[in-house]
Amino acid sequence: MNYTKIAFITDIHGNPYALESVLNKIDQLNVDQIFCGGDQVAIGPFSNEVMEILTSREDVQCVHGNHDLCVLAIFHNQPYPRSHAHAYSHHEWIARNLDPKWIPFMNSWKREIQIKVGGKPTLVTHYGYVKELLHAPIDREPYKNIVEPSKENMVELYKEKNRRHPIIWSSSSSTLFSSEWYLLYKSWSFRMSQQR
Repeated sequence: MNYTKIAFITDIHGNPYALESVLNKIDQLNVDQIFCGGDQVAIGPFSNEVMEILTSREDVQCVHGNHDLCVLAIFHNQPYPRSHAHAYSHHEWIARNLDPKWIPFMNSWKREIQIKVGGKPTLVTHYGYVKELLHAPIDREPYKNIVEPSKENMVELYKEKNRRHPIIWSSSSSTLFSSEWYLLYKSWSFRMSQQR
């Protein structure tokens, strides 16, 4: 599907109040589609309310984040990743308190969605994945190395990527989103460009 204007939100983390605020702003922008970049649940205690909001809209597509996958692993009695052992009791609490009616919705998410924005290929994902492990269970630790998400690291990561990938930035020039790496600072309103 080719979109003219999208909104990208991520790391909602069980916070329906922030989600509603952002969606109210997005609704004023006339976007074609909203993409949630993962971690819709956990950390905040209101994952059910977040799921209610997301499922009430027809213009939202989600990808899995690590917290979403950890909660699903516990819900489905699947192996849990060692790298997240520090968060197991929290994820277990979320899985126990998550209304089971949301599980089919969460199960339907992918780890990556490939789209076109303004005719330019764009990848929506929470993390970069090791290609061979894209569909592996979360306990296999399918993510590429993760670095501190500083502006400097994101710029360096982008420089190493194919420069034909699209960039989305805000009018304040402080928001950067490439097809695999993003940095969100001040604004939810994006415009599209192609770096040459």
